[in-house]
Amino acid sequence: MAIVEEGSFTRAAERLAVTQPGLSHQFQALEQEAGGLLLERLLHRRAVEMAAAMAAGQADLAIGPRPEDWEGPVRLVGAEEFVVVTDVHDPVARGRSGRVLLADLAARRWVHFTLDSGLAGFLDRACAAAGFEPRVAVRTEQGMSAANYAAAGLGPTLVPAEIIPPHFGGALLRPDPPVRRPLTAYTRTSPDPIAAAFIDILATEALITPAHVRRRLGPSRGLSGVPPRSRRTVSRSGSATVRSKDRI
Repeated sequence: MAIVEEGSFTRAAERLAVTQPGLSHQFQALEQEAGGLLLERLLHRRAVEMAAAMAAGQADLAIGPRPEDWEGPVRLVGAEEFVVVTDVHDPVARGRSGRVLLADLAARRWVHFTLDSGLAGFLDRACAAAGFEPRVAVRTEQGMSAANYAAAGLGPTLVPAEIIPPHFGGALLRPDPPVRRPLTAYTRTSPDPIAAAFIDILATEALITPAHVRRRLGPSRGLSGVPPRSRRTVSRSGSATVRSKDRI
């Protein structure tokens, strides 16, 4: 999970407090035991590109936002919670509620995303729902880079909560109303028993919003549509894919 969430073995090793070579060795040993690739990541692709990759046979199962016009089986596995990130000295971060109205940030210049990032359109739509078009201070492809830029004071940004690492130096705020993105598992045909078991685990066991983020955000106070307990995903701004022969 950590490898996919962080997008690299180096950052995953830092998060898990192990060495990068040690983590790589452990992962390679798992792949050898499984007899093939455990996980194939196609990050930074938008849903339409992920769907095209699936249709071309590059993977058997994908996890991410539901692609438009997908004809194969689709199962909802949870919902990503998004957070606003700012500099800790930003006035909106000084309130005690831990929340912010997106409309209150309409005059700000935002840390936005490159147009080929799946998060660019999502941020635009969230701001449009709040009644404004975000002004751009800087664009980046990576959600974690956007969070770091926001923490450094370049402007607010909106990112999935699960990408925030422990001990992150920026301020985290819940948008009000909440901003979430449904996550689905989708396949070209009916999933085989191993893929079906993997989907079941995601839907029932995996935490999407990490505990350290939930502690910082505080109680959700019954936000409508939020699952009874947050779940961790294997997705960030793009999607993750697994092969049908993977073992859990």
